[in-house]
Formats: sequence, structure tokens, C-alpha cells
Amino acid sequence: MKKRTTPREIPQDSNLYWQVEVPDKGTLTFRTPFPLHSARILQEMLDKGLMDFQKGGKEVEVKLDGTKFDEAIDLWRLNGASVGYCWMDTDFDLESDPKSFDTIYEFGEAVLEELYEAGWEMTDFRVLFPKVMKRVTASFLGVKEVSERADFSDPTSGDSN
Repeated sequence: MKKRTTPREIPQDSNLYWQVEVPDKGTLTFRTPFPLHSARILQEMLDKGLMDFQKGGKEVEVKLDGTKFDEAIDLWRLNGASVGYCWMDTDFDLESDPKSFDTIYEFGEAVLEELYEAGWEMTDFRVLFPKVMKRVTASFLGVKEVSERADFSDPTSGDSN
């Protein structure tokens, strides 16, 4: 983790940015990731059986399989990747760059290791992970819902097509 020489300017009029309060760490700023990053994380979680999408009525519900949490080292690594993709703190930059890793798991592990070296503890991760993952999931579902609504009927031929 690297201290910024000047604080990062966060746009106040953008809903892409949000904050998480972590006791003993303060208020940290994050940015909703590009949907492709969210999709990669969520696809890995689906493939490993760590989450499931259920459609009931008009809403899509994400169900995490809590029985697998303690066994799932990969879940921790995916949460680390989520934090890495969302990190936008005003005062500190993460040195882990997703482009320098072969897999999303390696990137996530590097982020966790970096935060650990900076003094983060298990209790900090337990506060941070659910809040970040909720935003990652919501960002992906938002794109999915838009797509579903745009495709609700078959295209028709005519002047507008």
C-alpha cells in the first residue's frame, strides 16, 4: 500500500463512488467496478457453487451458500479481488495491479496480502467483504436487469429498425 502524495479527488456528483466505515481503519472510498470485473468475480462464485441467482417475482435475489464459507479459500481470494477492483481510497493506493497476475485468484490474494501487511486483521475483512461484495453484485445485477428489460419483446421490422 502506498501513501498518495496528494489526496485523490472523488467526484461528488457520481453514484459510482461510495464509502465503507471500517472500525480502526476509518472511512474508505470505493468505486463500483466496471461490470466486466463484476461478471468475472460473480461467474467464479457461481462456478464454485458459492452463490446462486434466484428469480422470484420481479427481483433477482443473490443467495450466498453460507455453509461453504469456512471451507472456501477461493471465496476469500475473490473477495480480495473485489476489494482490489473497487479500491479508490483518497489517501492510499494499492500496489497490486490486476494486469500483472495470471488469474483473478492471484490478484485477490495479492490484495489481501497487501492489506495484511498494512495492518488489516480478520475483523476488518469481516466488516469490509460483505459491503464490497454487495456493491459488486448490485452493479452486475443492474446491468443484467437493464438487458432483460431491453429484450422483453421480439424485435419488429419497420421504419424504426
